[in-house]
Formats: sequence, structure tokens, C-alpha cells
Amino acid sequence: MNRIVAVPLFIIAFLVSLVAWEVRREIAAEEKQAKQALALEPPQAGVYYKAPDGWSRVPPVIFYRTGPKYTGKSPLQIKERRPVFYVKQVPLPDTMAALRSFQSPVVWTIVGFDKSGISSRRLPRIVRTPISQTCFSITPAADLAPGQYLLTNMGVSGFDFGVR
Repeated sequence: MNRIVAVPLFIIAFLVSLVAWEVRREIAAEEKQAKQALALEPPQAGVYYKAPDGWSRVPPVIFYRTGPKYTGKSPLQIKERRPVFYVKQVPLPDTMAALRSFQSPVVWTIVGFDKSGISSRRLPRIVRTPISQTCFSITPAADLAPGQYLLTNMGVSGFDFGVR
């Protein structure tokens, strides 16, 4: 009788260990996926370029009544012809729903500068990719020519960068 009970107990113990192993494997996969998702998002709210050595915050441009002041050259100079920018936003409460339109990825665009200011000839098509509820990426659909650019959301604010 002991042998008859021992065999089912062994099988039950074996099955429990298989289930535990599978649960640990799934947890490890979920943790890895969460870490990868965090690597896709900048650490704080703002506009970032992901450089090979980590996140680089894109400097904002001051807007005047006549438009953004062209400074000549941004401190952020990028070698990539098709850079990827990340916009991480602070989640807005329901009471501030009117401001959500400014957080929409649709309102963001990239414009080029020439010496007289914003150049209408340099408006590249861009691709917007959602990363999370508060983060999305923006990248030009085609290579950018060397020069100065502004990443902007409906002209409310802008972030200056250059392509070498």
C-alpha cells in the first residue's frame, strides 16, 4: 500500500515542480520585458535624443512674438541623419482635459532653419510611435540634410538640434 501511495505523491511533486519552474520562467520574462520598456523611456518628463551613451535632453528654444529666435547652432549636434526623439510627458488629470491636445503626438513636427529663421522648404515627414501612455517617439521618415532643426508642438514650444 505504501508503494501505491508513494508513486502518485512522486508524480504530484514532479508536476508541482514543473509548474513552479514555468511560473518562474514567466516571471523572469515579464521582468525582462518591463526592463526593456523602461529602457525605451527617458527617466523624466521632457524631450530627449537617445545617444549611444544614454539619454541626452534636447535644449528648449525661447519663443518670441515673431517666432523662435534662431541662435545659429544648437548645443545638441547629432551625427545620425534619421534621429529618434522621445517625448515623455507628465500625465494630466481629468480636470485638465483641455490641455491634452498639446500632449498629442499628432501636433508635433520637425522644421528646418536657415539664416532667416524657419524654412518652409524643410518640413520633413515624420513618424510618431507610441511607447507608453505618457511617452512616444518621433523620427523623420527620410534622412535629414545637415543643418539646424526645431522639434515643435504646434509652435507652443520648440527643441533645437543640429544634424552634422
